[in-house]
Amino acid sequence: MNRDAKQHFGLGQSLARTPDAMWTATLFSTLALTLYRALELHRERASEESDRACEPLGVLRYRRQLAINNHNRVIVVVDGHYGILSLREFAGLLGAEFV
Repeated sequence: MNRDAKQHFGLGQSLARTPDAMWTATLFSTLALTLYRALELHRERASEESDRACEPLGVLRYRRQLAINNHNRVIVVVDGHYGILSLREFAGLLGAEFV
């Protein structure tokens, strides 16, 4: 037990190669993805409710819609050229991986 606790591990690798360990990793991944999707649905519903409560026109609604549409995006400027990329695309170009 102590030997296992000393070993370094990462989330990208399974801790053991047993059926129970694979089952646990699968359940954890599924639960994490389900909770993430539930959070996104909650955010979408909250923004829709706030849109219904506000005026159909106006600067505040425009700014809210602009923030929603540009969420998780970055502007990259190189030598006078620019590009608007999502964070996932930008990280992929840098060589990082999103799971």
